[in-house]
Amino acid sequence: MFTDGVRKNKGKGRDGMEPNLLHAAEYNDFDEALRAINNDALCVREVNKNGLNAIHLSLLNYHEDMTLFLMNHAKVSTTTKDYFGRDALEYALKHSNPELCEKVYERWLQEKAVNNVASLNIT
Repeated sequence: MFTDGVRKNKGKGRDGMEPNLLHAAEYNDFDEALRAINNDALCVREVNKNGLNAIHLSLLNYHEDMTLFLMNHAKVSTTTKDYFGRDALEYALKHSNPELCEKVYERWLQEKAVNNVASLNIT
């Protein structure tokens, strides 16, 4: 179920079903997002059939507040690439205002720096 730090989505959400972070991000549903994270903290790693994570979906649907929530509180990765090779920064540049692009870029740089340090083999 895990591949390179991501997890395939189970495809549930809404109408009495288990809360789903991807659904919440796509439809800007903060209540469902909080329930999903409280039920399963690893849901922040889920991707859909195209490899899109919650931040990709919120950016594609122009949900600025949801994007900020996912980055700053849920800690959804901005560096995860979808199956087409695009990360959150690329979606932000296409679908967001300049202020949000700058915030996504700052978070993206932080994650890249952490990933680079973690990949160093220091002995």
